[in-house]
Amino acid sequence: MKETLISILLLISSSALADLKLVQTSFWQTVYEDNFNFKLINDSKELRKECDFFSSTIWNEQGEEGWLDQQTFEFINSSSLPGDMLNRSFYIEFKLNIPSNLTIIEDLGLSPQVQAIVSNEQKKDLLPHFTQLPVEMKIHDSSFFSTPSVTLRENKSFSRIAQKLNLKLQKVKLVRRGSENLVIVLDKAIACDLLNNSVNLNLTAKGEVKILFANQVRLTNIYSSYQTLIEKAFNISQNTHIRAALIGAFLGNDSSLRENMNNDHGISKLTKLLNQLFDMEKMTPSQHWTNGISGKNLSVTGTSPLVDIYLQIDGPERGD
Repeated sequence: MKETLISILLLISSSALADLKLVQTSFWQTVYEDNFNFKLINDSKELRKECDFFSSTIWNEQGEEGWLDQQTFEFINSSSLPGDMLNRSFYIEFKLNIPSNLTIIEDLGLSPQVQAIVSNEQKKDLLPHFTQLPVEMKIHDSSFFSTPSVTLRENKSFSRIAQKLNLKLQKVKLVRRGSENLVIVLDKAIACDLLNNSVNLNLTAKGEVKILFANQVRLTNIYSSYQTLIEKAFNISQNTHIRAALIGAFLGNDSSLRENMNNDHGISKLTKLLNQLFDMEKMTPSQHWTNGISGKNLSVTGTSPLVDIYLQIDGPERGD
């Protein structure tokens, strides 16, 4: 199938970092942004010419709407581009210029806004080094093969005329093919509206946030040391009271925990840690222990759970 490609440049919006949220794993939390903008760059002169012709059948030179019947509109809307000899109906692919690894923000932790939120949250941390600076954010590949919604931005649009004529336009698709990320449009009306900035595309996608690898290692070492102490206590006795006493003795040797016991916040931190590590009634490993090759362990990942992010794809700059 012959493909007409139109590039889309990924641009972080001018209001970037205005919408910041927190995402948590069992052992850390960090900050992420959930709104992103894409900008369409038109490099198809053939499509532009087709859109100009399509426009001339609907609006006169003064921009006044003339009369166009449903059948004629539908015929023009569904006709393939003149140079496309293989597609019998309209088909065009818009290429999303996102890196093949789907990273949409690098060095997120350098933002003053992000740093301020992290600094404030760290003062309230109850678990060791719980609030972390983010490093990067990626779109998860599960976001592809999704259907963006088409939102009218201007009254004068091909999509509005289609609605007026009671014509249902086909859905736009976001797909990933190899390392390419594509928007597929099957209606000339929507393609032309994108070029004219008369509509934009909106999509709720999935994203994931990463923390610095060195900090992941640091947390891994902290919880590995706790795991060693806990396993030692559990191997000595099955009795819940003896286990509790042994763990108390072992953790009491941790100088950082012992120093924090002089204030309410320190006591809250220790209580939170114990609840993180154990089912306090049964004195068994908590739900935060995961199954590994050698049994249950406290596994610290450097990647967040999937979060909702909102993508908007706009048309090109005027005159592009």
